[in-house]
Amino acid sequence: KTRVLTHRIGYMIAVRNARPESIMAITFTNKAANEMKTRLGLLSQTIFHSDSEENLNTRVWIGTFHATCCRLLYYYGEFVGLKPQFRVLD
Repeated sequence: KTRVLTHRIGYMIAVRNARPESIMAITFTNKAANEMKTRLGLLSQTIFHSDSEENLNTRVWIGTFHATCCRLLYYYGEFVGLKPQFRVLD
């Protein structure tokens, strides 16, 4: 599953000219999210001849549902009344 998703992301960027920052991949497990990041880094080296795995990994949002929502709250929480130093309790 992660292979198909990462290749689709690569296709969207390489062929459809999608901006990596406009792509978000949501998974349910940390294992799948980490695997997707690794695969996308390797794909980045192959397709875009990039020396750095971090190239697409830092630009495409890949994470679990919970981690991605938390990241969104850290970035935009002040717009909904959260203080910058808020904490998530789970």
